[in-house]
Amino acid sequence: MSASSLRRAVTCAVVGVLAVRSLSIQAMSGGVPVDELLAAQPGSRFTQQQIAFAHAISAVTVALIKLDANGTAASLCSATIVHPRVVLTAAHCVLNGVEVSRRITVLFERVRAERQALDVIVHPGFLQNARARVNTPGPQRLKHARSAGNVFSLSKDLALILLARPIPEGYELVAPVPPGFRDSRAFTKLVAGYGAIGASGSMRRPLLRFAEMHGNSRLYQGAIAEEGEIVMESKYVDGARVNVCAGDSGGPILVLERGAARLRQLAVTSAADEDCREAGIFAPIDAQRAALRSMFDALMRGEGGGDQNPF
Repeated sequence: MSASSLRRAVTCAVVGVLAVRSLSIQAMSGGVPVDELLAAQPGSRFTQQQIAFAHAISAVTVALIKLDANGTAASLCSATIVHPRVVLTAAHCVLNGVEVSRRITVLFERVRAERQALDVIVHPGFLQNARARVNTPGPQRLKHARSAGNVFSLSKDLALILLARPIPEGYELVAPVPPGFRDSRAFTKLVAGYGAIGASGSMRRPLLRFAEMHGNSRLYQGAIAEEGEIVMESKYVDGARVNVCAGDSGGPILVLERGAARLRQLAVTSAADEDCREAGIFAPIDAQRAALRSMFDALMRGEGGGDQNPF
């Protein structure tokens, strides 16, 4: 898929992906269920590397439920643990229109535990862009929203959530890629998320999946809004495309460098093409590191552990 054709596909679909698909019950297509890997016995169809990935991914990736005013689960997203009391997710996962919601429950499925959000902070650039779209008057609004340079601040689709209590035992922190990280096709890149499958899926008992994504993350940078978002092509597995979809928003792209022992986080899932088949669009951590660092400092002001800024 060329950058121009991808831009056309996502320009038409991105409003639906962010405003609608994040509320629907859909999931990563073709991803490997982590629970199956964690329970795999020697001689199973899974490789030792896949099993190792499952253990590492499930230790740092959590589900996120946004509640409505009645306390009912309204939407499902994913997130990663970057500090004992802070998770990183997509900005659109914590917004009600242009207002930041703090009615959020974070699910730690490995140990069947929950944590409530104490505070939330959204990337100011994403929030500013969202408010500008809402405030654009009358007939200009559609044209304004469809402008390739103003579709969504996908590269800024980032938010941090402060938990009321520290993460439970059995979970770990994931570090971001180092400053100035230079990606390569030779690096393994895994995408993970808690999207539920079908109408029978439960937001209260979501299932974690992961899959490998193709390509160099620099290949399509800026293809949609020309602001540095990352576009990764889907991968074929057993004849089917693997890609992210609703419910996977806020989850990570994780990178395993050659010779490295641990996964690092490259980006956060923001959106996908209309059918969730061709490509995923991600907000890059390194390019937004300064903003994330400031967001973390503001979120943790007056809280213990504020000196442990992961960015």
